[in-house]
Amino acid sequence: MFDRALELERDGRRIVHLEIGRPHFGSPPVAVRAAVAALEAGTVHYTANRGLPELRAAIADRTGRADAEIVVTAGGSEAVAAAVLAIIEPGDEAIVLDPAWPHYDGHVRLAGGVPVHVPCRGEDGFQPDPERVRAAITPRTRLLVVSSPSNPTGAVIEPENVAALAALCRERDLVALSDEIYASFVYDGAQHCSIASEPGMTERTVIADSCSKTWSMTGWRVGWAIAPPPLAAAINVVHQHLSVCAPAFAQAGAVAALREGGRHTDAMVREYGERRRDVLAGLGDLDAVRLRAPAGAFYAFPRLEIPGVGGEQAAIRLLEDAGVALVPGGAFGEGFDDHIRISYAVSASELSEGLSRVRELVTRSGLSARPSA
Repeated sequence: MFDRALELERDGRRIVHLEIGRPHFGSPPVAVRAAVAALEAGTVHYTANRGLPELRAAIADRTGRADAEIVVTAGGSEAVAAAVLAIIEPGDEAIVLDPAWPHYDGHVRLAGGVPVHVPCRGEDGFQPDPERVRAAITPRTRLLVVSSPSNPTGAVIEPENVAALAALCRERDLVALSDEIYASFVYDGAQHCSIASEPGMTERTVIADSCSKTWSMTGWRVGWAIAPPPLAAAINVVHQHLSVCAPAFAQAGAVAALREGGRHTDAMVREYGERRRDVLAGLGDLDAVRLRAPAGAFYAFPRLEIPGVGGEQAAIRLLEDAGVALVPGGAFGEGFDDHIRISYAVSASELSEGLSRVRELVTRSGLSARPSA
């Protein structure tokens, strides 16, 4: 979709980009200054594989996880990949809660493992059903991948479901991989609850996180894995062979972001809370759209009820006819072909234009809005 959007733009079309999952903000000035100072000071060489000690200390202080080991990675994606490659042996199974970021499936397959997809239904608010998860566990299951808040749905796993998933991990001796990259982005009183905080889970949980979304530093490629010592050692070995270390000067900037970039994050969360309300107001009254309010992240994952038109066809039509780039839901798992993912990590004007174009195309296709209550 992104490549096709670029083609259309080269042909002179104006495309509204609601498909890219990255904040539209710049990076925190304090982080930029620190990275520039590090470059000027000659911080351009390898660091220790595990990362700069001052960065690991900043991560430990922010997360309160002095009891765990930290491995700084080249972005959150590498943290997930290194964890999966360290845990999964050929033939092992990993449970992935769909709809999910496609990299989980890819990393498991790269390790020679078998991803087992357990769908979380829209009618349940995309909450995982612990009994469905239990039914998917076999003697070969080694890993449970948890993502909350979720990409693509924005769902935040409710505390009772987190507790139930943790109980399954303890009962069946599973490792949990908790992707917490969107943990700062929660709305309307929702609270992120880490599975690592459940009893008996610190010794069997790997947390993957990064600077990318929390401080709008996607191109800096600084992430980390937080894990109990034996797992951290294995993750560090994989990381050493994948990338050696994250960029030294970017790590220096990340220290400043973690220590002093809180206002930057707060401003993003406030603005994306407003953009979330814009999405709900802009699409919530359309007969063809079934949209649950996302509790976190910066994505909406509406289901489309357009006869004979699936999510991929709808996304293509929206791009070609309306000039709005979105992601079809089928990219995030089987059974979600009638959904689309909208990223509202954009400016108010960009989102307003995109939503207006979506409404126009949907209503022009003969689908009217429901009357206001």
